Amino acid sequence: MNNRKDNILKRLAKMKQVRANWEGIWTKIAYRADPKYIGLTQTGGSRSQGTFDLGRQRFDSTLLRVVPTWASIVSAITTPKTEKWHNLTTTEKYFNDKYNDWLEQANEVLFSRRYAVKAKFNTANREALMLMGTYGGAAMSIMRPAGESKGNFYKTWPLKEWYIDCNFQGDIDTFYREYKLSKRQFLQEFDYDTLPADSKKLVGESKFDKEFTVICAVYPNEIYDKDVYDAKYKKYAVVYLLDDTKEIIEEGGCDICPVIYQRYDVIPSLDDPYPYSPVMIALSDQTMLNTMARTLAEVSDRAARPMILGVNEDIINPNRMKPGRYIPGGVNAQGQPLVMPMQYNPNLPYTLEMLQHYRSLINEAYGLDLFRALLDKPNMTATEVLQQAQMQGIVMGAIAERRESEFMGPMIEMELYQAFLDDDLPMMPRELAAALVNKETEIKVQYETPIRRAQQSGELQGLLELIQMAMQLGQSDPSVRNLIDSEKALRKYAKVKGVMASDIFRTPEEVQELNEQMARLQAQQTALEMGQGAAVMNKDNAQAQNALAAAEGEVIG
Repeated sequence: MNNRKDNILKRLAKMKQVRANWEGIWTKIAYRADPKYIGLTQTGGSRSQGTFDLGRQRFDSTLLRVVPTWASIVSAITTPKTEKWHNLTTTEKYFNDKYNDWLEQANEVLFSRRYAVKAKFNTANREALMLMGTYGGAAMSIMRPAGESKGNFYKTWPLKEWYIDCNFQGDIDTFYREYKLSKRQFLQEFDYDTLPADSKKLVGESKFDKEFTVICAVYPNEIYDKDVYDAKYKKYAVVYLLDDTKEIIEEGGCDICPVIYQRYDVIPSLDDPYPYSPVMIALSDQTMLNTMARTLAEVSDRAARPMILGVNEDIINPNRMKPGRYIPGGVNAQGQPLVMPMQYNPNLPYTLEMLQHYRSLINEAYGLDLFRALLDKPNMTATEVLQQAQMQGIVMGAIAERRESEFMGPMIEMELYQAFLDDDLPMMPRELAAALVNKETEIKVQYETPIRRAQQSGELQGLLELIQMAMQLGQSDPSVRNLIDSEKALRKYAKVKGVMASDIFRTPEEVQELNEQMARLQAQQTALEMGQGAAVMNKDNAQAQNALAAAEGEVIG
């Protein structure tokens, strides 16, 4: 245990050195774009509780407005609350067809747990996107709701508490968290009776408002053994250490990594796992905006409160220069003013034009200009909307793909794991369970997000154009229409548009039954028409014979 404790402390010290290179730029970003996080280090400089940056160093708030908008857009195009933005499938078509009902039921369980009242997924998701859009990365975990034995609670953690490291492929696999707890909070999180001797004595003798520093280490377990069910031997080690006593106070593990760390962009270096953010691209523009806005504020202040020019320095007491005051000596005997305001001729239109230019650059850094086009031109044709959606899919696709690989995928894997532990999943068919255990197939996530549909909008546009051309050619050659399978085209359109097949389409059995009913009705209608035709024919024949007989009678007569 001492070796594990020493290794954790040594590695944490090294990870702090790596992160120290980023803390300076994070602080600069915070002053420009995130007043909540002024003071991002564990040591000196952190703001005290209850204080807030009042913006004394910030004269333009473009980034403060852009980042929340960007976070809302990314949330809407990747994890929309009002849609089923993913489905569960397997890697084998056989199991998908045979056990589709179980996969759909399991998928419903994930959504119901994720959007439960106490889960707070939307809150944590938005906080993570805000951090990612500002600093480039965010750490999130899924826990139990306080006081509950089952269910999910999503938590996005403060940026300054986390230190990360990556594996040989550049994926984050090591997470160290250093945080403070009051005695009350400490006793809520840890079992006092199981604490080591020194830690138990320290906690027991401390006052209730005493703060303790806790280190949580999550990393690939060096003693992992898949055949042993003890938590200490699971794939990921989870170790808690009380820094005040340098003792391990809790030790366990997980089969699935319990921490989710999503990044906006990274450099291809295994020595530097920390991500880049759009703010780092736009920080120079925001700095220029800040300088220009400050200058504009100073010019506007001078125009509103200009300096006063006078003949003699003792004509007017500056302390008496208030609205409505009578000031003797301000004019001479001829009524000419002896004092006058200093005149300024700033080029305000040009300044405002430049401010707008830099603001548009910041919007472009976040890709917001593409979404603003829909507001600026609400009367787009269907073709223009599809083209715009395709462009949005191209620009925002990289963000969505990284979200899928580093956030949504690991999160769904963890959700399935916890739902299984809580016994909330429907009973898995024996054949499917055996196939999963024997690695004959795997559970796969199929994303049905708005951004995925935007990326497929070009395919949809081609489908519509093809059908339109077939209809036009069918006017001169009806056989062309037989090339188009209407059912397949409709199902393809529904899939690209994100309409669940189970919500609108009938089952194959229902379709077959309806087709048989239509066939019977058609046969009855045909028989009826044929019967009516025969009756009419018989009637016509009888009338013709009568007419012939009458005609012959007349001739004979």
